[in-house]
Amino acid sequence: MITQASWLPNGGYQLCVEAVDQVSVQYWVISVNGSSVESGSNPNECWTLTGITPGSEILIEHAVQQSSGAFKVCSSSFLVESETCSGNVITVLDVDPCGWIATLQFNLDLQGSSMMVDFGDDTPAIMTTETTLQHDYPASGFYTVTFTYEGPNGLMSCSETVEIMAECCVDPGFSMTELPKSPSCLNPVYSISGQVCTAPWVTHLWEFEDGTTYEGPFPPDHIFTNFVDDDGQVCVTHTVICCDEMASMTVCVEHNPGAYLGLPDGTLHFSDILPFTGGTVLDFIQQNANGPSNIPLLIEGKLIADLDADFGPGTWNMGKDAVIAIQGSLYPYYRHFSLNQTVIQSAVRLGYGCCRWKGLESYSNTDIDFNAAVIKDAAIALEYSTNEHAAYALPFFESNGSHFLNNYIGIRSTKQFVYFLDFSNNEMVGHTYEGICTCSARNAFEFYQIPSVYTTKIIGHYGDNYISNYEQGFHFRDSKLKVRDFVVSDLRDYVEPIPGFPNNPPGEGAIGIDFYWAAPASSVLDLDRMQFLDFVPNDAASIAVRDHIWKGKHQLFADAGIPHQSLLMDYVAGGYDLQSSFASHFIEGKIKGNLMMLQGPYYSFGVHGYMVLQNNKLNIENNEFYVGTNADLPSLNGGVTLTQPFVLPQHYKILDNQFQVLTANGSNIGIYKAYGYSIRRNTI
Repeated sequence: MITQASWLPNGGYQLCVEAVDQVSVQYWVISVNGSSVESGSNPNECWTLTGITPGSEILIEHAVQQSSGAFKVCSSSFLVESETCSGNVITVLDVDPCGWIATLQFNLDLQGSSMMVDFGDDTPAIMTTETTLQHDYPASGFYTVTFTYEGPNGLMSCSETVEIMAECCVDPGFSMTELPKSPSCLNPVYSISGQVCTAPWVTHLWEFEDGTTYEGPFPPDHIFTNFVDDDGQVCVTHTVICCDEMASMTVCVEHNPGAYLGLPDGTLHFSDILPFTGGTVLDFIQQNANGPSNIPLLIEGKLIADLDADFGPGTWNMGKDAVIAIQGSLYPYYRHFSLNQTVIQSAVRLGYGCCRWKGLESYSNTDIDFNAAVIKDAAIALEYSTNEHAAYALPFFESNGSHFLNNYIGIRSTKQFVYFLDFSNNEMVGHTYEGICTCSARNAFEFYQIPSVYTTKIIGHYGDNYISNYEQGFHFRDSKLKVRDFVVSDLRDYVEPIPGFPNNPPGEGAIGIDFYWAAPASSVLDLDRMQFLDFVPNDAASIAVRDHIWKGKHQLFADAGIPHQSLLMDYVAGGYDLQSSFASHFIEGKIKGNLMMLQGPYYSFGVHGYMVLQNNKLNIENNEFYVGTNADLPSLNGGVTLTQPFVLPQHYKILDNQFQVLTANGSNIGIYKAYGYSIRRNTI
């Protein structure tokens, strides 16, 4: 049975057959004008025949196997009639109800030739090679579209009736869901889905509660920020507009209350205007930092202080890797930044997984003032960073009564001199044992390669400062230092660094001042009114001052203004560890009026020196040494031990000191391979 024998729009010829016997083994053979062109073995078959012209003879031969095993063959033939329009060539893809603009698709293979289309609305016919066309109809209704094209057997002209009809879709329905993962440690990310009116002529307007707007059917995933959530939910309003019809819908979901500012990888300036408030970022912080405890200020990303700012009491809760960059000006202008009883901490203290924030950064000329401020949980509490204007910058810093707590590094500067106007009554506690972030802290102060024309002076004019629970108090590399008014205690080795910030090398923790100089210029280390107390010696150096010089001339001043009071070392293993190298000229030092009560499990010494070259000048005067250890290490144990690899003259003066050395092996005063020194009036 022939089920279809007709021309296709592309010029081919469709032939379909169906057998009465659907079970038996059977074969089909199709011949055109005496030549076999197709075959098949299924009960039902369809073929697309090519090269067919009107008048072609098609022969169908069908063989079916009988029960005896023989095949019964039947055949039939017919002549192909002239090509006719097949119908259903035109499909109406869509209709814009606002202007009755219809998109019509013609199921034809024009093979690069043209066709003429009359849209049936009395507009002029058009010639085109495209098979998908748009046409602006005058109104809804039925239209007869006539299309004329070159078929395989000549020119074809066909007509079909199409219905131009559409209705506006103004359903604003949608859903908003929280995604399982967010790039923010403070703020969930939400996804919008379920929109139904997505035709191109429908307008979608989205208004997010944080002031963000979006136009289009599919808004991107969204984090609500730069706004205040004071009711524990966030809302989105969706407005759908089609022609002159409009509908809106608002959906709200739960959200932690808070004053949210910034995005994890975003940047905000104090001067930026926020859509939610119409005010600046600076206004937002000042208005919300001291808000209700259930609406905390939560900050993410990079916050650039490009306006002068004074902040009072309040708490800033920082997201992971958040940073506050104080963008200074060029001389003679300064960027002023002041914290007065302001707390800046990690949002991990509120239960968010946000360890750690990066800290505050200063660029160019800044004037930073902390008064009873609290800086917690940062990788670096305050870092002075260099840029292209560093050579012309002279930033000022002042801190009084402030608390630097649980920061991996306290204050760091690289190549940037910092003018400390005053540093008084502050505490710098590295690891606070609260279980916040990692159990580690590196150095309270880190300064690298400060230009040698400057000496960094850190002095407490109005009271002592306290450093504790770091590996080192002062870590200075190629940077001159004058320091006063610090109590440095409970230093130790830590074994758990934070990512990107390694600890000091093993065994180099518990050093009060670690001064190292390898630059060709002269260097200075000057200290007084300092106390070094209770260093933890286990697997650590436990040394008050390590002064290693590899180049240039060096001056060491450790002259107690109040003898036996203002320079104090108690329960540390070593007092002063001095070294010079072949490349250094000499050390000129004075250690005077120190009170050293020294004790360690591995060694214990007051002053240990290793000098490679001659004519070093070292005055050790009027100190009190109390040294005790059970370790048998004579090269280190003792009150004053000065050694060198060669016999050379040295200008040592060891005068008017008191020694009480209780060691298993060691000396009160030991000088090796040196001559030309003076030892007078010491009490042993």
